[in-house]
Amino acid sequence: MHDPQELAKACYRMAYFVLPRYAFEGVEKVDTQLSKGTYGAAFFYVMTCQLAGIEPDKEAAHAFVVHTGELDPTHRYHVIQYPPPAPIPDVMSLPKEQLIAAMKTVVLAPYFSAVLVDNRTGEVECYVLGQSPESATSFRRVTSEFNANLGPGCDPKLEPFLALLRERKTRKAIAGVGTPRGAHSLGVVKERPWWKFWS
Repeated sequence: MHDPQELAKACYRMAYFVLPRYAFEGVEKVDTQLSKGTYGAAFFYVMTCQLAGIEPDKEAAHAFVVHTGELDPTHRYHVIQYPPPAPIPDVMSLPKEQLIAAMKTVVLAPYFSAVLVDNRTGEVECYVLGQSPESATSFRRVTSEFNANLGPGCDPKLEPFLALLRERKTRKAIAGVGTPRGAHSLGVVKERPWWKFWS
């Protein structure tokens, strides 16, 4: 299999760039590919490698798991489970000047990607459960413009991740139309540029 660091980089690109790009350009492609299970996830992995100019690894391509289903009465989901990433090094205890340099080499690899589709409107949302240097996991929303940190995540297992997604949808529904974008009430966290991955 790929060097763990290289595989982590590929999974990161797939979770934050390639899969969301396909989802927001037309979720039909995601529906079609991920209905094929592991082979569908391998498609996005291979596309990620080709865009990065690296050779896909056959063993890695078969290490993805796809879960599909109904999140709630109005939303369906596709969840990609990534190969388990290596633990990240303990860098948070380093002095500030060393921390900045160390973080440039750290890849906060994803555990899961979720593509949620509103069955009524076709609206698409993308979320990632990934590694965090400060806690066990972080929960993020990915758009075509932002990588938004929504706070600490859950255990890197499917059922807790689905429960976290349901909670997110419930909070958004309670917040309603009148809630300003980026408001902190009800756990809606201000969106940040994707490159501020540490915040």
